[in-house]
Amino acid sequence: MNKIVRDLIPVIIEDSGRTPIFRQLTGEELNRALAAKLVEESREALEAVLDGESIDRVAEELADLSEVIEALRVAMVLENKIDENRKEKGLSKGNFYEGVYLESIEDTKADFEAQNELFKNTVVFKAEVK
Repeated sequence: MNKIVRDLIPVIIEDSGRTPIFRQLTGEELNRALAAKLVEESREALEAVLDGESIDRVAEELADLSEVIEALRVAMVLENKIDENRKEKGLSKGNFYEGVYLESIEDTKADFEAQNELFKNTVVFKAEVK
C-alpha cells in the first residue's frame, strides 16, 4: 500500500481479521503524504466528472478531496490562511461559479508579457469540454 489512509482504516482492517502494518506520520513526512494523496484524490474526482459518473459518485470523490485539503490545512497549521487567500483571489480575479471558459486571448506582442505574468503559476489540465 505505502500511502496515507483515513484514520479508521487500520481498525476496519483488524475487524476483518487481518493485521495492518502502519505508522503515524508527522511533520514534513505527513505533509508530503497528504500532498501525494491530494493528487490521487484530485485524479479520482476529475475522472468521476469527466466520465459522467453519478452525482453521488462525484460528491463522494469531492468529499474525499475536501477531507485531504482539510487535513493538509490542519497539518501545516494554515488556520485561516486558505480562506483569506480564497477571498482575496475572489475579489481580485473572481471565482469559478459563473462557468467562464477562456478559449483564447488575442494579443499583441506587448500584451504577451502581461498574459505570462497573469498565468505564470497556472497548471493546465487539458480536459475535453462537451
